[in-house]
Amino acid sequence: MESVNIYKGYGKVVPLDMDDHLPIHKQQQQQQQRNPSRSAILAASALCITILVGISLAVVFGVSHRASHPRNTSSADAIRLVCNVTRYPDSCFAAISSLDASPGPDPERILNLSVRACSAQAAACRSVASGSGEAVRECADLYGDAVSRIGDALEAMGGGLTEGKISDVQTWLSAALTDQETCLDGLEEMKESASLEELKVNADKLKEYVSNSLAIVANIHPLLQKFGQKLH
Repeated sequence: MESVNIYKGYGKVVPLDMDDHLPIHKQQQQQQQRNPSRSAILAASALCITILVGISLAVVFGVSHRASHPRNTSSADAIRLVCNVTRYPDSCFAAISSLDASPGPDPERILNLSVRACSAQAAACRSVASGSGEAVRECADLYGDAVSRIGDALEAMGGGLTEGKISDVQTWLSAALTDQETCLDGLEEMKESASLEELKVNADKLKEYVSNSLAIVANIHPLLQKFGQKLH
């Protein structure tokens, strides 16, 4: 009887997974059917990541492009961009900003302001040259002529620039620059004085202003392209 009890203890039935009795290759097939393969999961994950990264880059690039495009820049940045083509960018920026703090991203408007600064400075030079002395009186006449020539340049710009008007503006500004240089040449022979020094300071400023305007005119085509614009 004891032996029977022992067998009864070992004879307890334990349920088994029927898959354990299947051949190995059958078990692998069933496992693949139940769960997606690791390679498939990795491939899907990689595709999702690629799509998300692409979308993110597109959004960032689009925002950056809109922010950096010259047409979307502030007036101050637009003035600096235009003045960067000149020999005296700091005086260019100061002169234009003093006349209009918000010309917008418009190279033609900025050029117009630059030429207006020339006109105001030429008038200041003529006023300072009202003292005595032949050379000073000659300068007064020359600056009066410069004011007139710069006025012709402004008139030529009316209604928007064209190829013909660009040439006219360059001609009138170059003539005004010649007047200024002729004045300085005559002043070199005069003895130093407070009034003479003031006249030279103003003359040098006018030289910078006219030089800046000529540089902007010479580069008006690439500047317009930067701002997505064209001649009228």
